[in-house]
Amino acid sequence: MAEKDRISSIFWLFLSLGILKESWGLPFGSLSRPMHGFFPFTVGTVLGLLSLAYLLKSWLGRKKEEEGFKFFPVSGGSKRIGLTLGSLLVFYLLLESAGFLIAAFFLIFVLIRFVEPQKWFYSVAIAVLISLSSYLLFQVVLKSNLPMGILEGLGF
Repeated sequence: MAEKDRISSIFWLFLSLGILKESWGLPFGSLSRPMHGFFPFTVGTVLGLLSLAYLLKSWLGRKKEEEGFKFFPVSGGSKRIGLTLGSLLVFYLLLESAGFLIAAFFLIFVLIRFVEPQKWFYSVAIAVLISLSSYLLFQVVLKSNLPMGILEGLGF
């Protein structure tokens, strides 16, 4: 497995170098006034540092006996992935018509209740809490324009 880790970290290192090369000519700006090159340069730097750290870990780390590689190590893994992708698709389809609050509640509820099963009350409470707090963050604090859907006339 260490060889696969080295190969993947080298891939990410080269990708980060490509990002840094492309972002080098863009105006960087400052932390208080970032410009076009700020985000790609920062992402390239962080990605490069993380890939270097992982490459170093794969070379210096202790080697342990490898056990058989399983793509879905936990039973029902493919069902969870399908449920997650399906709920993301439903979120996308509901976003404009039902609105952000309802679509976000549905997505979070399905993920908490069915993908990583929790009790009904806990799932509903967490879904309400997360969807409302994300609405407040994006709509009220950051002044984003979230789709309200059927809740538009209710003053949200």
